Amino acid sequence: MFFFAGGIFFVRKCAASYTHFQNTFTQHNLLDPVYGLVKIQGKRRDLLKRALDASMRKIVETDLDYIDSLDAIIKDLENQAIKQARNRTHLNLLQTIIGCAL
Repeated sequence: MFFFAGGIFFVRKCAASYTHFQNTFTQHNLLDPVYGLVKIQGKRRDLLKRALDASMRKIVETDLDYIDSLDAIIKDLENQAIKQARNRTHLNLLQTIIGCAL
């Protein structure tokens, strides 16, 4: 299955981007609800309002753009894996993986 080879790479990149995003806010002593909101696609851009200055805003905006692009890549790979699995017996195996929405 292609998803396992390439998909997990992108999932890890996305997780690292969440961490960088959270570290940016922590370094500026802005801890509140950032940790949960960054993972909610519809609420991410609201976090730009919390940036203290133009430099921090650019860092946060770049992180968000990168996370959004990774989300699209991951979703595409998941869809491809599901299509491949539906034609084979691998669907049951995919359903055992935590976080693999089928």
